[in-house]
Amino acid sequence: MTKKEKRKFKFHQGTYEGEVFEGFKVPDGFGTLTIKFGRFRGDKYEGEWKMNNFHGKGTYTSSEGWVCEGQWEESKKHGQVKISNKDGSSYIGEYKHDNKHGIGTQIYPNGEKYEGGWYENSYFGHGTKTYINGDKYIGKWRGGRREGKGKLLNPKGEIIKDGEWDNDYFSEDEIE
Repeated sequence: MTKKEKRKFKFHQGTYEGEVFEGFKVPDGFGTLTIKFGRFRGDKYEGEWKMNNFHGKGTYTSSEGWVCEGQWEESKKHGQVKISNKDGSSYIGEYKHDNKHGIGTQIYPNGEKYEGGWYENSYFGHGTKTYINGDKYIGKWRGGRREGKGKLLNPKGEIIKDGEWDNDYFSEDEIE
């Protein structure tokens, strides 16, 4: 394996410093991009690159106060990631092509929490959501809504509703 050449140059409204492809100004290997102009001014990516793209393990730090650590593919979050926001919210779990997809845990700024399946950024499959009042729904989700078999528990763990849900409504509830 040959040693990669390291270079520093202007790249995407900022500066790239790190390994390059065959001596060209093409990030490939380990490097850091610091953005100095435009709408992403102050953002920084440090990690692995493949032919101009974030690719492999890396950390993106936003000037807006969020940090994403994890796996990247073609400059998109892809694989296991951890995202932390300055408002206290966070996500730890799987991503696919820049979308929450697979198993993950989302904690919201108000303290609500969802643990379970995701499909294209929506709750999907089996999951548990703990609401701000302490109630907890355990069951099936589809498109971010309670859908199928599930139960709603109060903060003491007592069952409030147990059965089928349809489009986020308990099937035995009458809709007026």
